[in-house]
Amino acid sequence: MYLQLCVLAVILANVSPYVLFCRQNEVYKSCNSACPPTCDSPYPTVCTLQCVPGCSCVEGFIKNKRGRCVSYSDCFFDYWPILGKSAM
Repeated sequence: MYLQLCVLAVILANVSPYVLFCRQNEVYKSCNSACPPTCDSPYPTVCTLQCVPGCSCVEGFIKNKRGRCVSYSDCFFDYWPILGKSAM
């Protein structure tokens, strides 16, 4: 039932379904980079020039290896969780 209501809302609002499912620290954009920055590759150098619709990290955040948008400083904890703060 919930899924049916979501689909109906998307149809009635004439928006992308991504808008309803973006996670914390994410925002929907109709044209994202095909190679978004990540903790592993914060400055991708080689990328195709194409628009990819979907959720992307809000400004000041970057995807960690679990696909969650975290602050740049939290990328450090992806590699050093033993220091007391686990990766998001």
